[in-house]
Amino acid sequence: MILWLPPAIGSGVQMESYAADCASPKDCLADARVHLTASQTDQLEYRKLVALVG
Repeated sequence: MILWLPPAIGSGVQMESYAADCASPKDCLADARVHLTASQTDQLEYRKLVALVG
């Protein structure tokens, strides 16, 4: 499960709101083997994602 946390979110109230919105889907997908919160596009490179699962 990949959660995208855009850098523009920053911190504070927006970040807390975004985190709360993501909590429900994350709870529903508790069986997912990998949970990644990405805030930079390089974190989504195919080889890096495969390494997380590996």
